[in-house]
Amino acid sequence: MTTRTIAGLFDTRAEAERAAEDLRRELALGTGQVRIHAPEHHEEGLLDWLARIWRPEADFMPPEDRDLLAEAIRHGGCVVSLELPDVQTGKAMDIMERHHPVDLDAHEAQSGRAAARPDLSATEQHPARRDPVGSRPRVRSYLRGAGGPTRS
Repeated sequence: MTTRTIAGLFDTRAEAERAAEDLRRELALGTGQVRIHAPEHHEEGLLDWLARIWRPEADFMPPEDRDLLAEAIRHGGCVVSLELPDVQTGKAMDIMERHHPVDLDAHEAQSGRAAARPDLSATEQHPARRDPVGSRPRVRSYLRGAGGPTRS
């Protein structure tokens, strides 16, 4: 069974909590299956903290997206992420979008990141890449390894 990771960025912890709760309830997921990554309660530097909280899925997203989300978390945003079977991806993304996550494509374009960086996810330099077919402007889908993108 193919799995993928999806992630959405929310402006506040409360928005992220509501999205996470609906994902758990509607997809019958356990508490640990839906993760909220937030800036609270960390003492070490941001990069060390991110490396710790993103483990064990540390390789689930390409570096350019990790940088974008790290910047957003540093400014108070919260990321909701989960790994799930391919067949549940579309429903999970619909649930997440109901809670109005940040438009990551627009945020990336406004910050100049899209033009300023090479698309490392399209190369073999990193084991994960953004799924160009399954991703949406507000919720991103990530694939690992050599499997090709599929519509979710």
